Amino acid sequence: MTLQLKLTETDGFGDLDIQSGVPVWVSGNDAIIQHIKSRLSFQLGTFEVYPESGFPYFEFILGNKNKKLASEIIKNIILGTPGVKSMLEYNYDWNNSSRNLTITFKFNSLFGNSNLISMNLFS
Repeated sequence: MTLQLKLTETDGFGDLDIQSGVPVWVSGNDAIIQHIKSRLSFQLGTFEVYPESGFPYFEFILGNKNKKLASEIIKNIILGTPGVKSMLEYNYDWNNSSRNLTITFKFNSLFGNSNLISMNLFS
């Protein structure tokens, strides 16, 4: 069973969600989605324990680099998240003028199919 402490997104920092003095827990596909977001939110080499973890933003996004390879890396990060069995839908949209990267995806997991998820990874 996948169980994680819920993180808020109201301030953009992902603080723990505390309600009435008690931490809120998430499970199932909600926990998997939160795990995917956290895996995609830090840059390659910034986590000292696992420096090979993270997304190479500077290498593939900034400077108009290889977007197709970046898209494949993002897919592999999602598919490598514990609990994810397969990808049902996936779209990668890089807007050069606004420098905004949005991915939308749907996956199948141990808990069934997810809803369609949209994430702004780099804006």
